[in-house]
Amino acid sequence: MIRFLFRSPLLRILLFLLLGFTSATDATPRKDYWLFQEYLAQNPNQIALSKQFQNQVQQPSAALKFRQQKPVRIVVIYPGNQVSDYWRRSLDVLEKRLRELQINFELTPFFSRPSLQADLQEVQFRKALKMAPDYLVVTLDSNRHRRMIERALAKGATKLIVQNMTTPIKAWSTNPPLLYVGFDHHQGTALLSDAIFARHNPDRTDFSVLFREQGYVSDARGKGFINHLNAKNSPPLSQFYTHSDRKSARIAALDALDRNPEVDFFYACSTDVAFGALDALREKGRLQNVKVNGWGGGGAELASIRAGEMDLTVMRINDDNGIAMAEAIKNDLEGVPVPQVFSGRFVIVTQDTPALKLDELRRQAFQYSGVGEEAQ
Repeated sequence: MIRFLFRSPLLRILLFLLLGFTSATDATPRKDYWLFQEYLAQNPNQIALSKQFQNQVQQPSAALKFRQQKPVRIVVIYPGNQVSDYWRRSLDVLEKRLRELQINFELTPFFSRPSLQADLQEVQFRKALKMAPDYLVVTLDSNRHRRMIERALAKGATKLIVQNMTTPIKAWSTNPPLLYVGFDHHQGTALLSDAIFARHNPDRTDFSVLFREQGYVSDARGKGFINHLNAKNSPPLSQFYTHSDRKSARIAALDALDRNPEVDFFYACSTDVAFGALDALREKGRLQNVKVNGWGGGGAELASIRAGEMDLTVMRINDDNGIAMAEAIKNDLEGVPVPQVFSGRFVIVTQDTPALKLDELRRQAFQYSGVGEEAQ
């Protein structure tokens, strides 16, 4: 586990240079992709198409215009074995919207943990390609993911939907996936950073950053937050990578507290990492004086905020992503243009959010996957 435990900016810079903050596992260094708004600026023809598709996602479903001769085959490979319910909700919404659209389909899901199961994910990917599906839904957070996706793009027989990524890869511009879909990590991080700073003055708050594993999501969410801190001349007290799971996040948070008891706030890059930090604070008896954010606003996070444990989160209007994938498949079947990128909506939720407003947000976010906080 890589740790950065120095307050001095000079020491931190030297350590970054020695260890290489962008590691070999980072699938998408910043220079390799366009930010969503950058992509639209480079491709103005996508602006109207994106707005039109956003409206389509938010409208009631309209059935497929023709009768299929055979079912469309869809394979989904998700890191769904985690506390965050994002991935399982996504799959549930995709199925429900496809049925509403009266699309005849066969769907095969594969699940794994988000880290430490790269071999399993590669096996699942090979199995998926052997099935020769019409559509393959995958995520990208490591070099192995990228190589697998590039092999599928090169074959060309299966259309790719890249989930949880809204920043198009420049090298794929001549042979892109059908759709990049998710909730823009950069936009979400900016909204979350502003909300954190409104509640906790960075001049008087000592932050410790808890990353997921090294990769695209940690880059966008974790380093993005550090950039916002640095812009306020308040670098973090410490930084830790985890294995993207609750157990390793708890160990990292305990280490951070032992080394720097003055930590006031754990910035967590994902749901599982946030709950690991909460476990550590509970163990140390410090839940009341050290704050933790969530990332995503799934059922478990909202329950924790209501219980007065988690301080705030950036909440995805979760079901937008599953609806968007189903609508993209429908458009593709009908020969209707599909935008290159779809990014869903965000809203900030804190312990101060009124219960009635939170209930309404939950109904919007989980319109297909269900508002029950226990949903996983």
